[in-house]
Amino acid sequence: DNYIAVLTADHGFSPAPEFSKSLGRNAGRQNVPQTLANVNAALAQKFGEQKLARAFSASGVLLDGGIIAQKKLDHRAVEEETRRVVLLEPGIAAAFTRSELENPSSLPADTPFLAQVRKTWNRERSADVQMLIRNYWLFESRRTFAATHGSPYVQDTTVPILVYGPRWVGAGRVDQAAEVVDIAPTLARFLGVPAPSGSEGKPLPLPAP
Repeated sequence: DNYIAVLTADHGFSPAPEFSKSLGRNAGRQNVPQTLANVNAALAQKFGEQKLARAFSASGVLLDGGIIAQKKLDHRAVEEETRRVVLLEPGIAAAFTRSELENPSSLPADTPFLAQVRKTWNRERSADVQMLIRNYWLFESRRTFAATHGSPYVQDTTVPILVYGPRWVGAGRVDQAAEVVDIAPTLARFLGVPAPSGSEGKPLPLPAP
């Protein structure tokens, strides 16, 4: 009676691509090193510089800003060419450039996947071209990886939130929409303190004990 325990997860579980293929779905594994090589080949052909794309990180392509600045290339043009190339890959559903993500009005608010990407993209740390994998695909060519996180699809974004604390929480199930960000303001309400300043959620309507 002296504590509350909350159990959740940072992502759900999408079937392995091989299993999805067996069901006739469009599924597969996006080969990351080959994708990066294709991007660099296209950028070299257009801008005359080798390896302008220096790495793949968190479903995105990191461009070499130092070389781009040194050679006085148009960063936005390099971003847009990178996006054009990655969208030719079979497993890529969408891609957004840094310029688009830094300027909320650059794209219609109802652009598919845009809201999800903006919530997870960090200006200081994230990639210059952020990609989204197709449903039932993985950013991983090795079969030893059966699942990962970072997709916007329902099987990956649906997770449990279990709250246990006999003194404060009654038995029951809440079926209305909830988000993981609702946990912090819910716990703050139990503690009788303000929600964290960076909190974006709302208190959950948990059953009374």
